[in-house]
Amino acid sequence: MDRKTKREATQKTESFIKEVKRRTRPRFSTEEKNLAPADVYFGRDEQTTRRRERIKRKTMALGRNCYQRSKQLN
Repeated sequence: MDRKTKREATQKTESFIKEVKRRTRPRFSTEEKNLAPADVYFGRDEQTTRRRERIKRKTMALGRNCYQRSKQLN
């Protein structure tokens, strides 16, 4: 392999790696309670946070109910 083809191969590899990193970069902001930047920009951050809290409460209640039922059966 001569220098030109090695250089081209290296450049193609580097550009491929940059593209993969660009496409797989984090889409959520960890500083903003794991909200998508679009949610913050369009003002949906509070709505999203409230929806997640509601889902969390329902899930915890469901888990609690399942646990209580299993205790009653035993």
